[in-house]
Amino acid sequence: MTPPSRQEATVLTALEALGIEAVELVPLVAADPWTRWPRAWRTPTTGGSTVKVRLARRAKIAARSAALSEELHDVRVPPPLGRLGRVTVERWVEGIPLSSPRLRGAHVDAAADLLASIHAFPGRGGRLPRRRALTSVVDRCESQLAELAAAGTVPPAAAAGLVDIVRHGLPPVAGWGLVHGDFCGENLVCGPDGTLVSVDHELLGHGFFEYDLARSWYRWPAPSWAHERFENRYRAQLALPPSPQEAWRAWRVVAAVKGVHLRRRRGAPSPRALAALERLGSPSGAGPFRPAR
Repeated sequence: MTPPSRQEATVLTALEALGIEAVELVPLVAADPWTRWPRAWRTPTTGGSTVKVRLARRAKIAARSAALSEELHDVRVPPPLGRLGRVTVERWVEGIPLSSPRLRGAHVDAAADLLASIHAFPGRGGRLPRRRALTSVVDRCESQLAELAAAGTVPPAAAAGLVDIVRHGLPPVAGWGLVHGDFCGENLVCGPDGTLVSVDHELLGHGFFEYDLARSWYRWPAPSWAHERFENRYRAQLALPPSPQEAWRAWRVVAAVKGVHLRRRRGAPSPRALAALERLGSPSGAGPFRPAR
């Protein structure tokens, strides 16, 4: 029998402490993984149930997601069944992932309604949402692009063009509050009763709404009709006007740049984010982007 990996050993120890006996750990590999090893497992138990077990990078990430999902109190964003340190145990949700080719308009509408509901969450004492300045967002994106250009991941001319898009496209302030953090088709499942459920909200936290929306654009390889319908429905639910084209483009540059930058630092490939950057702003003749490894 193959001995468990270090990650699996951590998970098994936590499950034992939580009183859960696993029959096996079946690795769940994301379509666009961040790490070289699994961080989530489908886990049948000796009690006859099946759960999903997740290993967060840090205990405080798992604790934050658990606390916020409890506070949100929405069946579509279920809190974990149990948690110990970095390990969370979640209910297993059977159904059709929205990354499926069978994506329908009703699925897209349900996804838009869910993200709008998360962003509208008032928080404790009704202090959310609110508006915040974007100075740090612009500065951070420029710094990340400089690092990517120095590493040869993004051609210098393309990096300069992307910086220009961000500096001239983002507004001075934007809406800030509760965000999902990784809203995309593979993290959403339509259950047997038709309810849409987020099956991965490890990154639930606070941030800019437009960034959350922009990240979904490059992380979710849905057809163009679905993206357009999703955004129109989302904005209608929150009574928001359409985003100016310059701001729409700038937010997507910010999201894709962060994706490439983070993945490069972790040694993970970033084909989706790089492709998005090329579509958004690679000047003609600037040269191809290189995989971020």
